[in-house]
Amino acid sequence: MADRHLKGPSFQIRSKPTRIRIVNPETGEALDTTAAPPQSIPSTADKPRKNASKGSRSDAKKPDKAQGGPKKLHMKIPPSAGKKFVKAVSNDDSISTSPERLPPLEQENATSADGPQRSVQHDDEAHRALGEPQWKPDIYAHAYVPDAFLAVNKSPAILLSSTPVVAIDYAQYTSTFASPLFLPPLTSPQAPTFDGALPVDSIDNLSMENYEQHLSDCLVLDLEAQIPEIRTYDTFGVQLGVIDRVQEMYSLHVPGLRENTPRVAFGDNVMVRQLVMDPSTKLPLAAPASGSTGYQISAVVVGLDRPNEIINLRINGCTPHLLICNVSFMVQMQWIKSLQRAIGSVAAGLDAAKKHSSNILSVMQTPEDSISSPEHDFGPIGTPIKSPPTRSRTEIFGATTAPLRSPKIARNGYFGTVGTPVKSPEFERQDYFGSIVSTPQGGFDTLRSYRLKEAKQFPHTAFHISPPDAPVKYTNQSWIRRMTFPEESDGVIQRSLPQGTFKRSWFDRNLNYEQKKAVDAIVTGTYGSIPFIINGPPGSGKTKTMVELVTQLAFDQKIYGTILVCAPSDSAADTLALRLQGHFKPKVMFRLNDYSRTFAEVPQELLPYCYVQDDIFNLPPLPELMACKIVISTCRTADVLVQARVTNRDIVTLENNTADILNPQLTSKRDKERINHLHWSALVVDEAAQATEPELLIPLSVVSPPTSCDSEPNPIFVMAGDQHQLGPRIYNRDTTLSISLFERLSNRPMYASHPLARRSQSKMSPNAQMLRPAFANLIRNYRSHPAILAVPSALFYANTLIPEASDTDELESWPGWCGRGWPVLFACNGGIDDCEDIQIVGGGWYNIREAKKALSFAKHLLEFGQIGEQSEICIMSPFRSQVNVLRKMARKAGFWGLNIGPMDAFQGLESRFVILCTTRTRSRFLEEDAVKGAGVVNEPKKFNVAITRAKQGLVVLGNPWVLSKDPHWSAFMRFCWRNGLWQEEGPDEPDERINDAQEKLVNEWEPGDGVGSDIVGLEKALVYRERQMNEHSSTGAKRFMHDTGEDEVWRLGRLAEEALEGVRDALLSTAKRHFYDSEDGDQRGTRSTTLDSRNIGRRDVDPSSLYPERNISVPIDYFHNETMYEPHSNGTFPLRYWFDASYYQDGGPVIVLQSGETDGEDRLPFLQKGLLHQLAQATNGIGVVLEHRYYGKSFPTPDLSTPNLRFLTTEQALADMAYFAQNVVFEGLEDKNLTAPETAYFGYGGSYAGAFVAFLRVQYPEIYYGVISSSGVTEAIWDFWQYYEPIRKYGPPDCISTHTKLINVADNILLNNAAYTPLLKSAFGLSSLTYTDDFAQVLSYPIGGWQGRNWDPAINDPSFAEYCSNITSPTPISNTTTFNETHTVRTLLTAGNYANQSALLTTPLLNYITYIQRNYVLPTLARNRTLDAAYGTHNATFYAQSSLSATWRSWPYQYCTQWGFLQSGSSVPPSAGLPLVSRLLTLEYNSRICNLAFNITSPPNTAAINKYGGYNIAYDRLAIVDGEQDPWREASPHAGGRERVSTVQRPFLLIKGAVHHWDENGVFGNETREGVPPAEVREVQAEEVGFVRAWLEGWREGRGKR
Repeated sequence: MADRHLKGPSFQIRSKPTRIRIVNPETGEALDTTAAPPQSIPSTADKPRKNASKGSRSDAKKPDKAQGGPKKLHMKIPPSAGKKFVKAVSNDDSISTSPERLPPLEQENATSADGPQRSVQHDDEAHRALGEPQWKPDIYAHAYVPDAFLAVNKSPAILLSSTPVVAIDYAQYTSTFASPLFLPPLTSPQAPTFDGALPVDSIDNLSMENYEQHLSDCLVLDLEAQIPEIRTYDTFGVQLGVIDRVQEMYSLHVPGLRENTPRVAFGDNVMVRQLVMDPSTKLPLAAPASGSTGYQISAVVVGLDRPNEIINLRINGCTPHLLICNVSFMVQMQWIKSLQRAIGSVAAGLDAAKKHSSNILSVMQTPEDSISSPEHDFGPIGTPIKSPPTRSRTEIFGATTAPLRSPKIARNGYFGTVGTPVKSPEFERQDYFGSIVSTPQGGFDTLRSYRLKEAKQFPHTAFHISPPDAPVKYTNQSWIRRMTFPEESDGVIQRSLPQGTFKRSWFDRNLNYEQKKAVDAIVTGTYGSIPFIINGPPGSGKTKTMVELVTQLAFDQKIYGTILVCAPSDSAADTLALRLQGHFKPKVMFRLNDYSRTFAEVPQELLPYCYVQDDIFNLPPLPELMACKIVISTCRTADVLVQARVTNRDIVTLENNTADILNPQLTSKRDKERINHLHWSALVVDEAAQATEPELLIPLSVVSPPTSCDSEPNPIFVMAGDQHQLGPRIYNRDTTLSISLFERLSNRPMYASHPLARRSQSKMSPNAQMLRPAFANLIRNYRSHPAILAVPSALFYANTLIPEASDTDELESWPGWCGRGWPVLFACNGGIDDCEDIQIVGGGWYNIREAKKALSFAKHLLEFGQIGEQSEICIMSPFRSQVNVLRKMARKAGFWGLNIGPMDAFQGLESRFVILCTTRTRSRFLEEDAVKGAGVVNEPKKFNVAITRAKQGLVVLGNPWVLSKDPHWSAFMRFCWRNGLWQEEGPDEPDERINDAQEKLVNEWEPGDGVGSDIVGLEKALVYRERQMNEHSSTGAKRFMHDTGEDEVWRLGRLAEEALEGVRDALLSTAKRHFYDSEDGDQRGTRSTTLDSRNIGRRDVDPSSLYPERNISVPIDYFHNETMYEPHSNGTFPLRYWFDASYYQDGGPVIVLQSGETDGEDRLPFLQKGLLHQLAQATNGIGVVLEHRYYGKSFPTPDLSTPNLRFLTTEQALADMAYFAQNVVFEGLEDKNLTAPETAYFGYGGSYAGAFVAFLRVQYPEIYYGVISSSGVTEAIWDFWQYYEPIRKYGPPDCISTHTKLINVADNILLNNAAYTPLLKSAFGLSSLTYTDDFAQVLSYPIGGWQGRNWDPAINDPSFAEYCSNITSPTPISNTTTFNETHTVRTLLTAGNYANQSALLTTPLLNYITYIQRNYVLPTLARNRTLDAAYGTHNATFYAQSSLSATWRSWPYQYCTQWGFLQSGSSVPPSAGLPLVSRLLTLEYNSRICNLAFNITSPPNTAAINKYGGYNIAYDRLAIVDGEQDPWREASPHAGGRERVSTVQRPFLLIKGAVHHWDENGVFGNETREGVPPAEVREVQAEEVGFVRAWLEGWREGRGKR
């Protein structure tokens, strides 16, 4: 070994052979061997480790590669800071000299194999006698890397750079809307430097004064800690895979990539040194020959395959035949710069706040006055305000007459300059401002008194100190201070208790009270202008609350700006976007991705919400970006907005500078009156506790208002998270970065010491004055069994969690539980933990016995039969090597589906059953675990995450002696012990004395005298419930307990808890009674007298619970003279209906909405909103939803066999509706005759139901006085090929043209070139779909999304727009498109007679294929269904079903017998153009269901329908309303452009731009906004209300005479 000159002492080891203990991780067998230790141990910083394979949380379905390389001798390396190494990498040096590593194998004494196994410590005296240095073998020594590989990285080299990937050109983007004259260039932040002057290990040391330097120091220290960890990922002698030698594209396997260890992103740089290998030694050539090419290449990551842990690299200058290399990963400094820029931006805002505050104080203070702290002046929270004697204005403020800059106030004319008399007729001075104080405080009480009143009138505005004669508002200068250092004086004092009701329409009707309260408080803004914090424990619905909040803010007319929604990770941001996409269209919501993100990482449902340019994610043009109502990104990706210069500060600067430069003569006036309306109105951050404070400062700097001028309103800042779960991922745990902004603010007194805080011990009366809480505590858990929640609820959440999950007891019958039988178990593990490679990030520790026990539990569960899928069982460990061992053993046992992974990967996830492997069983390593943040002992946040993932069952494997050194684990084990939830080691598992300190067996552990000292709230409730169930049983709960004498403790504790719960429940029940009064009144038949009381219940309650179903008994057969109904029936059946009489007054009509060919419950929302609701309200009538026979639950026959379907005809159903009007009695209104013709009846229906009510008016004119037929298909047509023609006419021309060509390509192959049919089906992933016509139908599916388009976001189907955007995209939507796929597509275009348009159609066809695979193929296979089962039409067995569960039979029977409407592609005439669906969709194909399901082989009797009038149907008080772009228009009276004169008696209306019965839908009053509903819909609905009112007046005049 060559000599090395290194800093620090050199340690020598005798070359005497030493006994080595090598453990096989799979079998646990120990093998003895002999090895000579190396000659020296250098003093070094961390060095790269031997490449080791890592796993991911979800199992890959292939065996791991065996780990090669020498075994390891664990030795302690003397500590060294390695400063030169750190600085070199920090300054972008590519490969830094770092000393070699030695093989760390644990040495042991040559003792008997039966004796205890211990690590050896050499005799110090013997070493001294030999004159040798003392040393101790240590498992934490670094992994061995051969010197020859290290020498290559040390040798000088020429740096070559590879062509970078295309990135966002921010300068070019900004130039599209702003000149440097109007918007100064963005300065690049300086790299952070560490001055060492300030301690950075406590948030107490962070202040406004040192904010920038303190956080910058933290960044530097974290960077220094990050570099050694990154070095552990370096690999030596690895083989590159060849992708394309011409383009110099290569692949590299990176173990751990699935779990972001290392973190690698698209566009990152990776250093590569190619090696010249010695064939004989398999090592790089030694001197004098060079072991490398002499070049170090900065490769660029151009692709990632995380599931397979592969990265693709562009390595320009790569020698093609030298594919073995050393690879080093780098710190990506662009992220450090973005954090530093955000810190600087916020620090500048804090400086402005300090200057502004000092300026204001100097104005307010007279020479003899002094201003004390707000805390002193305002008093503690909850104390009443004192108003000292008044003083004159001059006495307080001095004789200045300088105007105070308050443009809003000056413009509104409330106040003149300081010293000018106030003219304000709207307010009484004394009442509005309070009395002026005469104390040395200089007027703070007056300002506070004003602030309380102002806060009520100007929510979301911010206040600051100014004279009491001016309406004080929070200024921009103090906004960033209030968001980062809020004080109690920034809050708002509440003068009255909240009402507990919310006059708001909820998008998610399943929100609980606490979630609604949080959302309502934020939207109304009653708490002031400070951060609002939503504290949500595991499973409490944080994200659900945030989705509702964002939706409410977006639809709130007061919030007119854009909402920035952020999360720390892309997965969390995607979750938010996926949940919000149902409410917002792509042009309204934008998912902002960093350019480094790959397309494959984005859920396909979100791709339409992204913007792609130059094959990377990018920013849309400024007009499109500014038009978005919601922008979703990660906290770090928000830096894209900063660099693009679209922050609030930049936009206002651009606006003001442009105005000043263009009109300089108006600058002075504009300065006095200018108030800017901010573009970004709110920042909402989910999972905020997982982001470092600098990360959160990035989006905060986006929404931060400018300090140079005023703006309105101030932005809202909301964070949701849980500081008791895993926090930010950092590298140095000893700095302030370990505390998130969420946690730091949560610990400030105004949150933590508030009387309503979760842990508050305040006994304040509910009537006391206190700050309105700027926080919400979610307390309901919808995940876990109460026994699983009991300990974390007590340890972290002050016993406030309420279990609400309804299905958590399904596994209680598993025989593996012990004691009380609750689904929690602590299983003792006496096996020894062992180490594979401590330098593996996440820990190289494993425990063979523990792994075997864990898999035994899993096997027993699966054999028991109550868990059907292996994936429902999760096995986790804090150590990655244990995860690898578990995976290998599971695969060997055939358990490929078990969800095995590292503990950190499960944050935010849940599993039905969790097996937690703690792994650590030797306490002497706990100290080093703590230093490295490894393991789960003395890691309270990891502990909380680990035990709160389980829903129905939790098993913990561990050594109680080791775990008891952690107070949290001690509490958990005492809980398990006293309730008998404990399993000791069995006789077949010999217990090893492995505890270093006490040398005791695990079965000897006992909790001691404190076993009953910490009984928790949910535990008492469980015992109480158990005793109630077993109160008459002699074998009650006590037989399961250790004898601790806790009965009386439980009894008294439960009584005390019930008393506390009684107070809270009384308050909640009072609020709920008030909340639901109107609902209950409606159900009882009593009618409220005010609109508000009606709407509260209606809007906040699911309509299925608000409107109970009713039944009316109606005849099965009305036409006994018709032979088609033979054999006839004299029976009756219950026909369902629902009604709302909230608006009814005597003389009001009954408006019946026919539900048509669907379950009637689907139409219940129309009783709350939409045209039915509007008509009932406008006419003081009763709204009714009537179900159609043979749908929902209204079945007249015991099954749906073809003979029993004979009563399913339109004329029988029409008679049902007439019978209903003549016989119904509404509950609660029994004293009134509300039948026809004594009461006016009106009908409404859409689509089939629209035609139905039109026929009703013709057939039963004496019963139904008027009807509205919306999109009524009054002309029955057998071959309805015209269905697609409105799509051709009104769809996007480029999309329609491309689509028809792609369909024609497929048809030309399927019909004329069948040899290519297998290749075509294979390209789409549909090879296993047996029949070609079924394949053609799947290809035609996407165009059908047109009908689902709707103006109502709640029901709009965006699939058509998504499809069009895909096939018209100029670039492939899949970033994994290969050369072979492109070649296949070109071959298909040639086979389909489109070779001449190959260049034009290649990308559209590729995207068409991707769309079909993502939307139809992959979802089907993911559900374990075959393609034939999902899309096949040839299965006669399926069509033979006839039970009532086969509800799909009803409508096909109707169109097979009477209506038709088969939408074929083969019948499209050539004059119309290419068909929009395949020509294989013939009448024969579409009618196959008629033959197989009903044995019908002839066309339907359409004459039975068209006899009512068809296209020409007309009748007085029959309104025809259609959509201009409705695909069903050609079956309606508006077909072919038919026109009629529209009158009040015979309205004939066509809604411009509308599709299918758009007039039926509606939104609540506070949901309306521009375009919702569209003006055309509003106008038609208003016209419908108008003519129905006119009809009602006509009926009243004639009293029902027609």
